[in-house]
Amino acid sequence: AILKVPALASIPRQRQLRTGAGEAASVADSLIIAPLSIYSESIRRIRIGIDQAVQHRRDPEAEEKREGLVIAVSSAAPGEGKTTLALSLARAYSLAGMSTLLIDCDLRKPNVHRQLGMEPSEGLLEYLGRPKDGIELKSIMTVDSGSGAQIILGSRRADVPTDQLVAGRTFARLVSAARENFDIVVLDTPPVGPVVDGLYLAGMADAVLFVVDATVGATATDEAVAR
Repeated sequence: AILKVPALASIPRQRQLRTGAGEAASVADSLIIAPLSIYSESIRRIRIGIDQAVQHRRDPEAEEKREGLVIAVSSAAPGEGKTTLALSLARAYSLAGMSTLLIDCDLRKPNVHRQLGMEPSEGLLEYLGRPKDGIELKSIMTVDSGSGAQIILGSRRADVPTDQLVAGRTFARLVSAARENFDIVVLDTPPVGPVVDGLYLAGMADAVLFVVDATVGATATDEAVAR
């Protein structure tokens, strides 16, 4: 009512998931181990909502060139679930047969690798911040075994301002190359309240998925709003 943009889905909080072997799993793993759950269906609802919204507004030249769709996922504050939704959305697109790339752009607090159970020694921060070292992009990429999505990982938290990195030429070339080689590019961005990086990243996207943590009475939900 305030933002005058559609709420694509109301996403329920999830209990702790377990794999078939009884091991703890992340919420984003629902797309793989519980594809018929309410959570998984809500992510697919977001996917079709984005597709329908962008279809009406997208540049015809981009369609003619068959450039990929870039989706930025953000929130106002930390802890609202944006990384979980970014990974879930990337998996939903990949499982639907679309070539998908997820980039962990939250250089201040990268978290995608933790949801995948990984601890890489280098990530996007090192790739952007140390061009003279010749870090190869493939060294910070992995394939999500459950969905087939490609993922550019983060690693350690930055201890310096990072807006100049995401606004720089190296990152712009990375996004441009991703458009040319993938159907869908998902950017997991920092929350826009504490840091400015997400404001630069939003300008590179065709759609922005804004995650709002809403608590009504005793029921907690995440609402995903797209513009």
